[in-house]
Amino acid sequence: MDEKARLEKWKREINLGFWLKGIDVDLTSFPENVSGYRADPSGKYGGKGGIETLPTSLNAAELYAKVRAMKLGEQYGVPQLSPEKLAALALKEGEGMSGIFGVDPVIPNSALEGDPQGVKYALQNNVDYDPAMKGDKELYENLLKQGITGRAAAFAVRLANKDKVAKRLGIPFGSAWVGTGNSGYESSQQYVDSLNEFEKIASHPKNKPLVEFINTAITPRRKSIGGNVEKVYIERKMI
Repeated sequence: MDEKARLEKWKREINLGFWLKGIDVDLTSFPENVSGYRADPSGKYGGKGGIETLPTSLNAAELYAKVRAMKLGEQYGVPQLSPEKLAALALKEGEGMSGIFGVDPVIPNSALEGDPQGVKYALQNNVDYDPAMKGDKELYENLLKQGITGRAAAFAVRLANKDKVAKRLGIPFGSAWVGTGNSGYESSQQYVDSLNEFEKIASHPKNKPLVEFINTAITPRRKSIGGNVEKVYIERKMI
């Protein structure tokens, strides 16, 4: 193996290990990236049928881990987004799925809400949740016990918090996800409208592989057939 190949192998192992070290998947055949096509309703980027012409590459391990965290968090009240909604978030934001008003990891949100001590605690204790938010610590730690890494658990924590905000204020989930202000790039309503467009194109045939990949994280017992070889992926930490 030459130096370039060794470097690529090392980078792959670091990435997969960071996101999937506690999740029972077959790392030898796990993809490094998964592709999807972003929405282009106006045809600004030359797309036809409301979809861009070139695919967007996403970090497969990060996406899988965050979706898996959501599913494992269901028993603790984490809202369950559809594969299409998750695909829309991933394509809109990138695999981090943080929102233009939010950040990844979760904890700096407290700084935006006037709680610098919450950020200080989180950074000093190397956790990805805001201790000022009721229930965050319990949810976060329960997910860690099930093999989810901190950054992926933070995604589930943020989902739970934003779902509560949406219900409390009676606003769309997308608006709660990014905040109700204006980033200077998109207003909250523009973001919601755009996310709806992304969710529509998630059902496009070109995005079928992305949606199917997300489904493997939601329902890990899958069969992947290649030639005459059948590989079965089983998640032992089933709910």
